Amino acid sequence: RNPWRYPGSAPVENACGLNGGGYVDGPCGTGGRAFFGFHQGYKGTEVAPLLKKTTWIAGSEVEVGFGITANHGGGYQYRLCKVKEATANITAEATEECFQKMPLEFVGDKQWIQFGNGMDVHNRTEIPAVRVKEGVLPKGSTWTRNPIPACNDIPRLGGHNHQCAGPMFPPPVPGIFGFGPGACASGVAPCTLEEMAS
Repeated sequence: RNPWRYPGSAPVENACGLNGGGYVDGPCGTGGRAFFGFHQGYKGTEVAPLLKKTTWIAGSEVEVGFGITANHGGGYQYRLCKVKEATANITAEATEECFQKMPLEFVGDKQWIQFGNGMDVHNRTEIPAVRVKEGVLPKGSTWTRNPIPACNDIPRLGGHNHQCAGPMFPPPVPGIFGFGPGACASGVAPCTLEEMAS
C-alpha cells in the first residue's frame, strides 16, 4: 500500500523527466498534462540550457525547494550528472546511470513546509525529515520521504475530484495531505486558488 518501497529502483524514461509525466495526455482532470511551451512527453534532456546559470561551490551547503502538484507519495533525492557541455540536447550524456554516480547528501534532519504559495520564506513550519539509507539505489545514498502524505485510497491516491479517505501516513501538520491544503486536501471540495495560495 505504499510507493515508498525501494527508492531509486523505479524505471526512468528520461533522466531529466518528461513534460506532463509521460508521452500521452492524461484523461481530463487526472493530471498528466504538459506544461505551457512544450508538447506532452517533451524530454527534459532536450530543454535548452538556462540563460542565467547558478554556480554552486563543491562542498557548500545550499537551500533548495520543490512544489507538489500531483501528489503520489514516494520520496526524493538530489543528484548531479557531469556533461561535457550544456547544450540543447544532452540525452546521450545525461542518463540515469550518470546521475546515479553522483547523489548528493542531505544536511540535517529537518525540512520545512513553506506556505504563501511557496514564496513566503517567513511563513514556514519546520518538520522532521524522514531519511533512509538502507534498501535504496544507488547503494550508500540517502533518500527523503515526501513529507506530504498522499491519500490512502489505493490506487487513486485522491485523484481529481475524488474524495480522499485519509492520509497514507500521519501528516506533519494537521490537515495537510493529498493534493492541497485545507478542505480541499481531502478531496471533499475542489481547491480554490485562494486555498492553494494560503
